[in-house]
Amino acid sequence: MTSRLSYRPEIDGLRAIAVVSIILYHAQIAVLGRDWFEGGFVGVDIFFVISGYLISRIILTEQQATGSFSFLNFYERRARRLLPMLFVVIFASIPWAWEKLLPLDFVDYAESILAALFFGSNFFFYFSATEYGAGDAMLKPFLHTWSLGVEEQFYLVFPILSVIASKYFRPHFLTVVVALSLLSLQFAEVMEPRNPELNFYLPFSRFWELAVGFFLAYKEVNSLQSPNRPIAQSPNRPIAQYDIFKQVLPIIGLYLVVCSVLFFNNQTPHPGFYTLVPVLGVALIIGFSSPDDLVGKILGSKPFVWVGLISYSAYLWHFPIFAFSRVGTAPDNGDKVGWIVLTFFLSIISFFVIERPFRRREVVSLKVFLMIIFLATTAIGSVMVYFTNKGLDGLWGRYPEVARELVGGLGGGEWSKLLHPSGKMGVHHREDSNYRTSGCWDRWPGDACRYGDEKLVFLGDSYLAVYQRAFLDVLGEMGFVSLVYSACAFLLFSAILKYARYSAVLENNFPAS
Repeated sequence: MTSRLSYRPEIDGLRAIAVVSIILYHAQIAVLGRDWFEGGFVGVDIFFVISGYLISRIILTEQQATGSFSFLNFYERRARRLLPMLFVVIFASIPWAWEKLLPLDFVDYAESILAALFFGSNFFFYFSATEYGAGDAMLKPFLHTWSLGVEEQFYLVFPILSVIASKYFRPHFLTVVVALSLLSLQFAEVMEPRNPELNFYLPFSRFWELAVGFFLAYKEVNSLQSPNRPIAQSPNRPIAQYDIFKQVLPIIGLYLVVCSVLFFNNQTPHPGFYTLVPVLGVALIIGFSSPDDLVGKILGSKPFVWVGLISYSAYLWHFPIFAFSRVGTAPDNGDKVGWIVLTFFLSIISFFVIERPFRRREVVSLKVFLMIIFLATTAIGSVMVYFTNKGLDGLWGRYPEVARELVGGLGGGEWSKLLHPSGKMGVHHREDSNYRTSGCWDRWPGDACRYGDEKLVFLGDSYLAVYQRAFLDVLGEMGFVSLVYSACAFLLFSAILKYARYSAVLENNFPAS
């Protein structure tokens, strides 16, 4: 059992590639007129495969060695790994959110924190109509926790399914997982053009990526052969041929991962069949690499391993730092490099002060750990519930009276009239009066938000959407119709016209005159 769970430094090297790719993707640094890491979002897919492999290896090895599985130990280890750093970043973000976020954004921030506490960030950001990678999404400090939601949901469900299947359906366990994985991949491919946001955030669209890690672990555990253990030579399979095989496949795997990061972009259908490229690359590295081959030596080198060790802290820190730093500024490349340096500086401190101590029972006992987690969850949850219930009116109290008079207040002011029309069929329709500016985004023409005399029609993306409040102040009663689409400039109006059932709505609401 110890040999099978031996440390593999090349896995930390893969983590380093994943987190650096994600950070550079979110930094959006342009060099020679191009952002060279537009495909950096595949770093999340790398993390999914790694998580599926490591978690499945723990579950399968314990089941094979002991004939049972300790849910208590498993969930304790996951909680020690994930929660302390998440709470630290949340606590650190509150003063910055209070200082920088406007009331509507602060309510969204508080709701996203509550979603993260209860492992539902991916569902929250889907239902709040957040398009990942859009300009406005880069200002949501905890958008990146959507991937934690997917992993946490996998941690909650998969061990239970694994134990039940091993006990009652053992001969068919692998067949069932293969079938579910194929369905998951096909589902992702079919859903991507129909509802890309649902496809992006939904756990079932991502299950096949985590399952690839499961297959690697299943093969390793059931073959009684660790990738790091030497293969005995036999007359039918010369060791030299096997070594060549092991040398070539990890190189191909690394090539696939690097090409995905450099040549994928926001127009690449994802997740779907294209996502097989980086996922297959990671699988080849995990399945065939070792500390003795070229790729294993590169990924197992000290720089890669060290970045991999602090990758979780870096992942949590980077997005709030980037989001808060972007508020009210137009950052240049120098600013963004500074954000990255700050991210890794805080990550190094966090690894030694928070992550490493909390993982060890002899340093933080189970009783103390549970007490800390309970108090932190209660404190954060209570504060965020208070702010969400306080509503926009109360949150405007943070500002001087002159500022409140200038803005006019969002509660009961003119801006409150810009609401989704009651009874319309908008996908993101909500009745509460706090759902205003963001609630006017991504509407079909028949569901457009309206104000005043409707002399103008706003057609644009999220960059236009953020200025609607200012337009309202200037236009007065010469109001407008809002048709803005996140991350999608409204230039191809024919894309709407192809839906024939909306043609009448367009003609009735926007006559030629």
